[in-house]
Amino acid sequence: ELEAQKSARQAQELDSARVRLSKEVDHASAEIARLKHHSSELQQQLQEKSEAADAAANKLRELEAAQAEQLRAAAEREAAVRREMEERIREVEELQRQSAAAEAGEQQGRLTQQL
Repeated sequence: ELEAQKSARQAQELDSARVRLSKEVDHASAEIARLKHHSSELQQQLQEKSEAADAAANKLRELEAAQAEQLRAAAEREAAVRREMEERIREVEELQRQSAAAEAGEQQGRLTQQL
C-alpha cells in the first residue's frame, strides 16, 4: 500500500509537471507567433520606408536635373543677350564714327568756304 501511494504521488507529480510544461510550451509558442507577426510588421514598415526613400531620391534627381536644365537655359539666354548688347554697342560706335566723320567733313567744308 505504501508502494501504491508512492507510485500514485509520483504519477500525480509527473502529471502536474506535464501540465506545467504544456502550459509553458503553449506560452512559448504564443510568444514565438507574436514575435514572428511583429517581425513581419517591421519588415513591411522597412520595405515601405525603403520605397519612400527610393522615391524621394528619384524625385531629388529629377529636381536636380530640372534645375541644371534651367541654369543651362538661363546661361544661353544670358549669352544671347550679351551678344546682342555687344552688337548694339558696335553699331552705336560705328554710327558715332560716321557722325564724327560727317561732322569733320562739314567743319572742313565750312573752313574751306571761309577761306
